[in-house]
Amino acid sequence: FGRFRPDFLSRCQINTDMVKEIIAGQYIVDGLPVGHDRLFDLSICTNPNTKILDEGRRSFPSGHSSTICSTFVLLTFYLAGKLRVFDHRVYIWRLVISILPIFGAIYIMSTRHQDNLHHWSDLLGGAILGSLVAIIVYHFFYPPVTSFYSNKPY
Repeated sequence: FGRFRPDFLSRCQINTDMVKEIIAGQYIVDGLPVGHDRLFDLSICTNPNTKILDEGRRSFPSGHSSTICSTFVLLTFYLAGKLRVFDHRVYIWRLVISILPIFGAIYIMSTRHQDNLHHWSDLLGGAILGSLVAIIVYHFFYPPVTSFYSNKPY
């Protein structure tokens, strides 16, 4: 949606002299002075690689978190169905094995945040999007995990 990534300033490689002129009110755009109360545009960036700058403006939703969550949530549902986690006999190891992919997804998303590539809301939006897709895809091929026949496809 056009939100900047947290590392956009390092991608931009700002021309600090131009920023100082703009803040001092000595910079003129289209015959009008631009002061500190105005927004900056990409003219203050010195990085000539426009692909890096464009990628720095694609933050929401996180493609990594939506892909990881769609894969790992689908794997969680698949394992829960195959292991029949919600069978009348309760085995905690079945539940633990089926939930492990979720922890893997959370770990991978946290590395995206730690690497300063996404805001937490970008990751949450991607996780919700990916999880919804995984749930829909799972129910196209398998009955609910609470069903007695959850270990068999339709």
